[in-house]
Parts: sequence; C-alpha cells; structure tokens
Amino acid sequence: MDDRRVKNLRPADELIGIWTSDKVNNLVIADQRVCEYFNVDPNHGQSGVPLRTFLDAVHPDDLPELTRRSAQAIASGEAFQASYRVISVIHGLRQVHASGQCFLNRAGDCTHLSGYLLSGDASTGAASGPTGLLSEVIENLMQARDLADDAGESLLRRLIEAVLLEAGFRLAAHMRSDGTSDGGRDDA
Repeated sequence: MDDRRVKNLRPADELIGIWTSDKVNNLVIADQRVCEYFNVDPNHGQSGVPLRTFLDAVHPDDLPELTRRSAQAIASGEAFQASYRVISVIHGLRQVHASGQCFLNRAGDCTHLSGYLLSGDASTGAASGPTGLLSEVIENLMQARDLADDAGESLLRRLIEAVLLEAGFRLAAHMRSDGTSDGGRDDA
C-alpha cells in the first residue's frame, strides 16, 4: 500500500450523517444531523437547498481547500475526502471529515456527489456499534476500490462499488432506526 493510502487510514470517528450534492441542480440534500452542523433547517435540508447554504457554515480558512478537493473529485470522478471545520450554531466550532463518491452519467460527467460526514472531535478511536463498524467498512471499501483502480482492475472496481452501495444502504437503515434494526434491505 502506498504512503498516501496509509496516511488516509483513520480510526472510525462518530458518524454525523449522510449527504448528497446534486451537481445538476446545485442542491444539497442531507439528513437532520448534517443539517444541524451546517445551520440548515432540517425540513428544508432533507428536500434540498442550494450548495451555498451549506458552504456558509464552513470555516472561511478551510473553504478554499474544501472547494479544491470537491472540484478535483468532480473533475476526475474519483473519491472525495476532506477534513475541515464548521461553525455550527448548535454544536459550535467542530472539526469534521467528509467522505464521498461521484456518480457519473453515461457521458462520464459527475451528476451527484454522495457521502457521509464524520465528527473529527470523536474521543474514541474504535468503531462502536453497527453504525461505527459500517462507517469503517465503507472507508476500507473506498480504499479497496481505489487500489483496484490503480491496479487497472475495472471489473474488480465495479464489484467493490456494488458492495459499497449495499454498505451505504445498510448504514442509512441503521441511521434511520438508530442502530436497532439489522439494516438489511428487503430486496437483498
């Protein structure tokens, strides 16, 4: 494993929530907890609000790097990862880590960037409960996907992406039920 991948390995932090950026309509859709961190009314955030509304909560010193990383992921269609600070009315100044993946149309253009937000303030380094473990699984799957891509194994990359999608469904199910269900999909 090369140095840049080792450097990006991190213990599972506390999961805040999930988000999707609709690049076509310039909207961000996020769950209630993510909205809280970005000073967005959850009733609006769960339906979609302009990207600028979310960016307004990012610490001004961190915004250029966040913008650069996002643009790089969108241009390349690769994974997105960024650590930055948000200024939250409810939670105060918080370090967060966003991790996501671009979804491309048939022309290869990014239409959506979807992912999850972790608290960089978590006091424990170990994954806790199903949600923490699934977050760690997703991080490792994203790294495995990148390694398969580096190795030129496109079929393997696609298979890992399918597992990554299923893990995302299960993570969302755990978040909806606060970790009390098995998180499985009915159609799986």
